[in-house]
Amino acid sequence: MAQYLEASKQASKQASKQASKQASKQASKQASKQASKQASKQASKQAKV
Repeated sequence: MAQYLEASKQASKQASKQASKQASKQASKQASKQASKQASKQASKQAKV
């Protein structure tokens, strides 16, 4: 039983780490996309004026 608990604890730790890594990657990708979009919008607005 103790072994099972240990394995379960490990798996949970791994899954949590994985999920956190993924979420962070996604958020970073999102932010970068947004920033790029904003910058491009700004630049085009500037060029027009």
